[in-house]
Amino acid sequence: MQGFLAKNVGPARQVSVRGRRRSLKMSQEKLAILAGVGRLWLAELEKGKPGAPLNLVLKTLGVLGYEIRISDVSAWQFTTGTSGFNAPMAGANLLAADRATAVSETSDRSSGPPATRSPIEGVQIYEESHGERLMLLIAQIVRTEAPIFENCLAKRAADSLGLSRASKKFSQLVTSMTEGQFTKSSEGERVVVWAENAETDALIPFRETKRHHFDIPLAELAWLARECWLKSSTLELTLAAMRQKLHLASIRESRSRFVKAIDLAKQHLPANSTS
Repeated sequence: MQGFLAKNVGPARQVSVRGRRRSLKMSQEKLAILAGVGRLWLAELEKGKPGAPLNLVLKTLGVLGYEIRISDVSAWQFTTGTSGFNAPMAGANLLAADRATAVSETSDRSSGPPATRSPIEGVQIYEESHGERLMLLIAQIVRTEAPIFENCLAKRAADSLGLSRASKKFSQLVTSMTEGQFTKSSEGERVVVWAENAETDALIPFRETKRHHFDIPLAELAWLARECWLKSSTLELTLAAMRQKLHLASIRESRSRFVKAIDLAKQHLPANSTS
């Protein structure tokens, strides 16, 4: 795989399928099943055999949590590490980017990446044989999008599976599968699911995505509140700045929650910034 990307992608970051698979504690057989490819073909891919069909490569990368971006790099310049790189190329460039680091910067988290979609349909998802695949999907969403409300996690999983909605039964299944697997906290009557080793009392960098503001966990909303407070230092001006940042016409219905976010933000301010 490293050979494939180095030859066809040029400046893109090299990706090791074998290394990524092992970091996810996934067997070669399991990856082959999830990606819908042959195990022998996968073994050759991991060895860097050239000429791998692009559609199969994309499916494999998708299961591993990567996404492929097509970008215009006709006059693109960037640096990698301490050495500079200039790419005055025409046409398109395939960039293999780790979704775990890219999602908060450029990806739209309101809809799942096509690579995570599964052929499982209807009642088949409730069959025990598909439990492992669903768990892998849930783990991927948590890894890239947590903290996330539990009901939003169920909706994201349902969308990635091509289901029309997250039914009550499906949501209950997601809840039961995440019990004991991920850290959870409460926010009112809603449950927040956190990534592994996350500090639940810390603020989370605000991510500008197409989410309803009620679906933004308080720890993330407080990060935005802190940024706005440092620029205004008054309650009303901070609320106005948050409303503008979230593109809201009014905060009448969400004012109390915004005030809670500001109160939480104040606990994470420098001592001389709380006045």
